[in-house]
Amino acid sequence: MPEITADLLDRFSLKKYADPETISRGELYYKEGRVVSTELDGEVYSFKVIGSDQSYLVHIRRPTEDQLSFTCTCPHARRVAICKHIVASVLTLKDKLNKKHVSPWQDRLNNVLEYPLHQTTSTTNRAKNYVAFFVLDLLDYFYGPEFYLKPYVLRTSQWPLLNDLRQLPASQVNDWLVQHREWESQITTPYQALNPNGCINLSPEAVSFFNFMIDQDRYDTRFEKYIKYLPLMRSLGFLIFFEGDSDKLEQRLFIQSEPAEIRGVLSRTDQELQIHSGLKIDDQTLLSTDENFYLLSKDPTYALCGNFILPIANPDGFNISQFFPLSIPLEEEETFLNEYFPGLVEKLPLEGDKIEYQKLEIPPTPRLYLRETKKELLAELRFGYGDYEIPAENSPEPFQTVTTPQSWTITYVKRDLEIENKFYDLLKKATYRLKRSSSQYAYNTFQLRARAHPFDFLMYSVPALTQAGFEIYGEENIKSIKINRNKPKVRLNISSGIDWFDLNVMVEYGDQEIALKEIRKALKKGTKYIKLADDSIGEIPEEWLNKYKHLWGLAEEKQDGYRLSELHLPVLESLLEEPGDIAIPPDLAERQQRLRNFEKIKSQPLPLAFTGELRPYQKAGFDWLHFLREYKFGGILADDMGLGKTIQVLAYLQALKEDTDHKTCTLLVVPKSLLANWQKEGARFTPNLNFLEYMGNTRQKDITIFNDYDIILTTYGTMLRDAALLRSFHFTYIILDESQAIKNPLSQSAKAARLLQADYRLCMTGTPVENNSFELWSQFAFLNPGLLGNLDFFKNEFASPIEGQQDEKAAQLLRSLVYPFILRRTKQQVAPELPPRSERVLYTEMTPRQHKLYNKTREKYRSELLNLIDSSGVNNNRMKILEGLLRLRQIAIHPALVEPDYKGEAPKFELLLETLETLMAENHKALIFSQFIQTLKFLREELDQRKIPYNYLDGKTKNRQEQVDSFQNNPDIPFFLISLKAGGVGLNLTAADYVIHLDPWWNPAVEMQASDRAHRIGQDKPVFIYKLIARDTVEEKILKLQEHKKALVESLITTESSFFKSLSADDVSVLFGD
Repeated sequence: MPEITADLLDRFSLKKYADPETISRGELYYKEGRVVSTELDGEVYSFKVIGSDQSYLVHIRRPTEDQLSFTCTCPHARRVAICKHIVASVLTLKDKLNKKHVSPWQDRLNNVLEYPLHQTTSTTNRAKNYVAFFVLDLLDYFYGPEFYLKPYVLRTSQWPLLNDLRQLPASQVNDWLVQHREWESQITTPYQALNPNGCINLSPEAVSFFNFMIDQDRYDTRFEKYIKYLPLMRSLGFLIFFEGDSDKLEQRLFIQSEPAEIRGVLSRTDQELQIHSGLKIDDQTLLSTDENFYLLSKDPTYALCGNFILPIANPDGFNISQFFPLSIPLEEEETFLNEYFPGLVEKLPLEGDKIEYQKLEIPPTPRLYLRETKKELLAELRFGYGDYEIPAENSPEPFQTVTTPQSWTITYVKRDLEIENKFYDLLKKATYRLKRSSSQYAYNTFQLRARAHPFDFLMYSVPALTQAGFEIYGEENIKSIKINRNKPKVRLNISSGIDWFDLNVMVEYGDQEIALKEIRKALKKGTKYIKLADDSIGEIPEEWLNKYKHLWGLAEEKQDGYRLSELHLPVLESLLEEPGDIAIPPDLAERQQRLRNFEKIKSQPLPLAFTGELRPYQKAGFDWLHFLREYKFGGILADDMGLGKTIQVLAYLQALKEDTDHKTCTLLVVPKSLLANWQKEGARFTPNLNFLEYMGNTRQKDITIFNDYDIILTTYGTMLRDAALLRSFHFTYIILDESQAIKNPLSQSAKAARLLQADYRLCMTGTPVENNSFELWSQFAFLNPGLLGNLDFFKNEFASPIEGQQDEKAAQLLRSLVYPFILRRTKQQVAPELPPRSERVLYTEMTPRQHKLYNKTREKYRSELLNLIDSSGVNNNRMKILEGLLRLRQIAIHPALVEPDYKGEAPKFELLLETLETLMAENHKALIFSQFIQTLKFLREELDQRKIPYNYLDGKTKNRQEQVDSFQNNPDIPFFLISLKAGGVGLNLTAADYVIHLDPWWNPAVEMQASDRAHRIGQDKPVFIYKLIARDTVEEKILKLQEHKKALVESLITTESSFFKSLSADDVSVLFGD
């Protein structure tokens, strides 16, 4: 690139590229020395030029031999070829190049000599006097006005008259400068720090700040940069002038500290209303903003108005003020008042002779306005302050300006923002199903939450909001959902048949009605509301699902309502409790009373051929059986063991034979162990009843012979094997003794029993429920099919709530359903003459060898089981669990039951033998029960060695009755060894006064039945029951489990589930634990 020379610059004509005014301004900049630095970088000259508001960089190049290239960073240079800064730089470069050529060191020292030195305190005595001030310069660009706050000085060397002012106070010097303007042309821009001692119109502190501003903003004097210093400048007393379009200093400006409010001023003439804008300062001075009103900065907002630089309290008012002054013809005054005045008051404070002001300070009332769009339901929150209403706002002002319609009155409402925020936050709670709306709606708008249904909001949330203090408006405008707020009432018409009731049930919501079965359909879908005929929505009471679920589960649905069996009268009571119009048949109350109160059951005469005698409670049972037959009900005779259930049934069957004209035939199904007992008791009390023992391999399968007998006596096993044959015969009665045999509803025996055909059915058991409520369902599925619904219904509505959740309401309803069909009397109630019975637990300690074997076996099974349970769960390993528990129980009794070669001691056996010897010596008779046949075998061997006589009974015993009679009648036989399952039921062994349980069983009902062989009617001695338990073994844990099961024996319905059914991994860990 060629070098720039003085000759080239001389030949270059500035007039060819710049207008005269630009050249003139550039020459002035050159003379004022505003080109403050020159640098040569290769072939490019760079210049720094101090402009009117900031500094700019100019670059000059010589791209070719005959051309020069210029650039400048000022805005003007973008629109023209050459600006004033380039002109000043060209003239400076000419001077530099026309000077005599000097060496580099000379050029550098010349710059040093030209460098201005800063004055220091050491030059105080030589300081020259000056005045310093600022000028607010207005430059009007095409995009709008720009303001610059420029520092200036006037020196005595430029205006000698300043010397005469040195003795005056600074404020008077400033006043003189304002009044005398001849000095204006002599002012200069300071580029270096000033000596505070020479300033005659500012304090040293003010000059220090002045120097700070020069140093900080030497090249950028835009007004915005001074905003934060305005309060300080005001306190330091700076003199400020305004320079407008005339390029002359105009009025003096004062900085105002208190914010001014832009207001509208309404006045009236003979012809028009006029609105002017103005600034209210200190609630007194009103400055007109019609002219000379400028916005100096936006954040914070400062304005120039008249002689004041001042902050603005309502920035939006500045833009509004641009529309004033405004004239309104008087004939349009009413239009302005009604249509424009209220809105204008919200935008801009107004004052004037016609305007009246008042202040309102009262608590707000939250109001919710409902509306709907095509997509959703919305709620808008507003607050009522008396007659005025204000929408909820984000960060509102403490006062709200409102107007009164057709009035010039302006009211300032003091908002209680604390209460407003409380209600706003309250709406966001999930309770009310609302949330803050998306940004497309106003701040005071709320939407429904994601999973909230409009019905739930209108039905439940609106009343809750009203309760919380909100006023609700607009619900009547919601077209998509119409709420019927009438409380539903039941209209019931009942008609009766022979053994059933037809129910026509309608539900009324005010003047709208709907069938109850439609309510059921809605509830089955999981909804809590129903659409009515007029398209309104009615609420379904939440409690109806539980209240009527049993009606829906047990009744037969028909086209015009429901048909309910007479068995289900307790279910009907839930409908009768509902408020409403109920029409009932006259015999309903009688039927209800008949099922509720057995005391009024008609007494029946005993049959002539009955040879026994019935106790009073047995006679009541006899009458109850007649009651069941009269109304064709099935029932359970559930008296305690030993209270004579057999004799009651025999007397009834004899009466049935005598009272019936035609031939009757009863199928009596009993455990095999009770066959002989029934035959014996029948022969004793009802000798005229003909028994056919239908069992064994030699039984004759010609069922036509049944008609020749009164009672067909069979076992559960035979019934199951011959189910197909037996179901083809229609019996008068089917009676199941010890009916817990069909307690498992899924068992083949239970299914076979349900298939049998008969006019009447009866169950007999001392323990209708042993383990779980399904046992009750299974028996009633045989007795009164449908009474407790199907198995799934029973599981969901009774079994699971009772056994899993201990739901007493479900248990109570189940009791009420089965109550009429179960007759249960306890010994304490009906046989107070029975001698007392006492229970005692005798503990033994295992020997060290026995204990070692026990621990070894326990650890073996625990390790195996816990691993199996982890991998495949409890259910898949139940047999392994039972196996492990069996082995531990056997070791606790006698280790030889597990290890045949065991030769050591067995403390439990030794305690048993010692006890037996004592009992024999004292002439007592005892029953010894064990679950294990092998245990009884060991005991027989010991008794044989000691030559002690005994009777024996297990499942294989053929001559069962002989064994019983021998023990009962032979005083020389002190003991009866009995297998728990074979002899636990149906035996009368009142000769014994001691009962010994050698090992505990899981179900206490089984042990109770066994003990009741001795403690029953006919016993005249106190009965003592001993339980032999080995300490620190699974036997102790079984005792604890029995405590949980005792409710099964003492109550018809229990909330305890069966042991093995509810066995968990934790239970297994406990049972096999230390």
